[in-house]
Order: sequence, then C-alpha cells, then structure tokens
Amino acid sequence: MAATLTPTQERVLEFIGWFIEKNGYAPTRLDICKHMGAKSTNAANDWLASLKRKNLVHQTPVIARGLKLTSEGRTAIKRIAERKVLGQ
Repeated sequence: MAATLTPTQERVLEFIGWFIEKNGYAPTRLDICKHMGAKSTNAANDWLASLKRKNLVHQTPVIARGLKLTSEGRTAIKRIAERKVLGQ
C-alpha cells in the first residue's frame, strides 16, 4: 500500500530525487530548506522524519549527505509524476 503524502512531503521527496539525480549526491537539510523556503533546518528535520517513518528515505547516521531514497521513495516519486502528467 502506498504511503499517503501531504503536498509538502511530495515536494520535499521530489526535490530530494531531483537533487540526487542532478548532482549524484544527496541534498543537505539546508539545501532542502532553501528549496522549500523555510528559515530553519528544524523544518527539514521534521519533513525528513515523516518521510523516514513512511519508509521513503533512509538516513545513514553520522555520514554527511547520507540521505538515500528507498525503493518505495522512488516509486512514490514516479506516481507523483504520473499524477501530474494526468492533471490530477
């Protein structure tokens, strides 16, 4: 069963996927905040915690840029893109 995401969680997940694809490494919390227009990295911590609980991303502790998309996360990004194409 696919995880239900808020619009903000969808934007964060899509950004993480785009950033990794473009750069070959994961974004920092600050990168996520800048993209989302947040002033505090606490917001990124909250967004990432919710994506982790839904098994969409995995964070390797103590490793800079240790954020990775799980297979469920990659599938969710594809579903979001398909829904946008269909205009839903």
